[in-house]
Amino acid sequence: MRNEFTAVVERDGPWFVAYCAEVPGANGQVAVGDFGTFPETGQDDRSHTDGIAEIVVVYLGVAHVFTVTGREVFSANLRGTYGATGQGGPPVIADFDGDGRLEIGVAGATAYNVLDPDCRGTLDPATCASLSTDGVLWAQPSQGNMSDLTGSAAFDFDGDGRAEVAYSDECFTRLYDGATGKVLYARSEDALSQVIDPRSVAMMNTMMQETLLTGTARKAELPGWQAAGKTGTSQDFRDAWFVGYTSHLVAGVWLGNDDNSATKHVSGGNLPVEIWSRLMREAHKGVAVAALPSGTWRAPPLPPAMPPGLDMLQSLLPGSPAREQAPAPVAAARPQGSADNYPAPINLDQAAQAAARYPLPTASVPPTRRRDALLPPEDIPGADASAEHRYPPREPSFFEKLFGG
Repeated sequence: MRNEFTAVVERDGPWFVAYCAEVPGANGQVAVGDFGTFPETGQDDRSHTDGIAEIVVVYLGVAHVFTVTGREVFSANLRGTYGATGQGGPPVIADFDGDGRLEIGVAGATAYNVLDPDCRGTLDPATCASLSTDGVLWAQPSQGNMSDLTGSAAFDFDGDGRAEVAYSDECFTRLYDGATGKVLYARSEDALSQVIDPRSVAMMNTMMQETLLTGTARKAELPGWQAAGKTGTSQDFRDAWFVGYTSHLVAGVWLGNDDNSATKHVSGGNLPVEIWSRLMREAHKGVAVAALPSGTWRAPPLPPAMPPGLDMLQSLLPGSPAREQAPAPVAAARPQGSADNYPAPINLDQAAQAAARYPLPTASVPPTRRRDALLPPEDIPGADASAEHRYPPREPSFFEKLFGG
């Protein structure tokens, strides 16, 4: 089958587009780099670069290097690939072994590979230290079944002319020596600490949900899903955006002009929300519905407040801590010239005794009983008809304790 893909390469300064023909697997991962001199006629030369980039394509567990005219100059099978996934992630191009020539780093399902075109044909330890003949300079075990989606990074951390490789699989983040594959650093994903308190997550989700329920993103439509987000509009309507999320996906929509000019009054709550809704409805088709993370964060309700003045009355009851601790009444100072007209201070003990001696008349109210108590209209024959047995005992009310009765 004949497929084509497009890569941008540089030749003697100007940029141009090269179409490589007869390259199967157009869905492969692509990178570019100058791997040497590969003329249409004559001898290929890895030791000298010509300023013309070659194109690396990784697909179906195989890495290929093509010239801009479509000629394949290198290929190698990745170690550690199987099944429908793990067929090779995005390649990274660097000089991993310090020989002045480019190599290819790429992840497979169960191994990270560094591929070297010098590990083919006549081997030289100076350019292929492992002396491997399958095009693989080295491979280290990893666990990345989704490696067709994950990439890696290369950088010369110690400045020795050899790039190291940083790669995170499903279990570890590792830093490899570019020449040998030795693990220089590893950190388990389980060792990562908590980023945010779950109660804070619940509070933020609750707050952000209100943007879609009662706020500026009320036009958002994602039936069946809990969603939250935030709209935004910059001065003079130059930018309008909405960033929203569910438990499945986070997506943001920005609208504006490339020249930073004002839009025609586009705000974050209209077109961005509409576009976001259409995108999310398609992205959530066939996905099991799940709620946003939540938790208990609201403060417990406060006890009911005592009515004004009731605390003062309660302090008058015999045995009240406030009364027991209250100092003895002291005669207040009287203004000069008004000794006969100024009232004497109230004695709380005398007031309580007077209240007990002269109780207030009470209305004839039937004693209270439980709502579920089934009492007959008349006394049961042969039973004790005293009020003590007919009605359950109850505690005196506050005012009865205060004034008697």
